Amino acid sequence: MKDRDNFWDNMATRYPRYDDDSMSKDVNTMLDFAKENGVDFKEANVLDIGCGTGTVAIPPC
Repeated sequence: MKDRDNFWDNMATRYPRYDDDSMSKDVNTMLDFAKENGVDFKEANVLDIGCGTGTVAIPPC
């Protein structure tokens, strides 16, 4: 079990982070698209269904 945990911990160090410069452009593009189409995240709930590292779900929160 410990080997499995270590494997995923090591993999996670390579995951993109929502605040990395490399991801900022993609995240901002998505947020701009949402705003341009009338989506307002103010006082909204965001459901992250576990399809990644939260790169897109964290900023609107």
